[in-house]
Amino acid sequence: LTDKLLRITGGLPQKIRMLVEVLPEDIDFLVRARLVELNAGSLAVLQLAQLFGRPIAPGALAVLAKVPRSDIEELVMQGFLALDNSGAAARLTVAESYQPHPMLVVADKKTRQKMHGACAAHLQTLQSMDLDESLHEPITMHLLGADRVDQAASHALQAGRWLAKNAALHRSESILTHILDASPSQTQELRLALVDTHVALGQFDRAIELCRGLSSEEEQGIQLRLARIHSLGGDLEAAQKALEILWNQPSMSQAQRELVGVELADVLLRRGDLDKATELCLDALPNSSSDYALAFNHVLGKVAFWRGQWDEAHARYEQVLSDLTQSNAMVDRGDVLHNIGLVSLRQGRYSKACEQIQNGL
Repeated sequence: LTDKLLRITGGLPQKIRMLVEVLPEDIDFLVRARLVELNAGSLAVLQLAQLFGRPIAPGALAVLAKVPRSDIEELVMQGFLALDNSGAAARLTVAESYQPHPMLVVADKKTRQKMHGACAAHLQTLQSMDLDESLHEPITMHLLGADRVDQAASHALQAGRWLAKNAALHRSESILTHILDASPSQTQELRLALVDTHVALGQFDRAIELCRGLSSEEEQGIQLRLARIHSLGGDLEAAQKALEILWNQPSMSQAQRELVGVELADVLLRRGDLDKATELCLDALPNSSSDYALAFNHVLGKVAFWRGQWDEAHARYEQVLSDLTQSNAMVDRGDVLHNIGLVSLRQGRYSKACEQIQNGL
């Protein structure tokens, strides 16, 4: 094409610009003329391939479109479908010259919904065979297009988790917001997932606003989540206030009380109220389960560190480390090793400190 343009215009920039300016209308006319020549079945294949939205195996496209494989091969030969060799196996997409084109948009709503449903079913089969978590995102969008909102919501939750885990937080936010706009029945669970996504993006004000609009059926859990958001956002006063309200509620279960206690002790520590943090931990320790006892001892180690009591801090951290198991979700082994390294650093044991901090990474 470049050689033809240069030959037609003699390479003069002004003529090239003039030709390029009138090309779009002519090209659109030629594209439309070629599409009009197709029979209804072939056009439907292209519409389905366009709606599928990603490369698809030739055999799968034939099955979804309910046409012989030879029809697919003919569309490839005519240049309507193009091979995509980016993966291990050959896949097909609508040729770039034909997408996006208005004639490839399915106008009839029922037909479009039926196509979306077929695409979703195909992707669900692939996902069940390959356990490919990335497919939850396109499955969600096709189910939504098929007007199967609640099924779409279930996949949206899994898609949101997978996207967040793979650092695609804005896409996670987008798909969760999109599905909530469709008013599914799982509104509470989706909103909680969106709250977590806002927090991961550092959008604390949006997370707090959304959290306050949640159902009051899980009031204690929502208040704890709000306190954590305040804490992460740096509003330690608000976090302490929310946690103290929860801490003083007699209706809390023992497990919830222990969790709130650990969170409150950490906030008190960060606010510099070492005496109150110590008192809370020592009061809670005798009745705490093993996992939470480790967390309270870890906080006490931090208190000792900030008081300059290096031996006490080291002893607390070493005790936590020796009792720590892989199943404990309250204390991270790397954090404990890092803190032991900081104690060694203050004690002047620089080589040991470097080794311990390195081991904590």
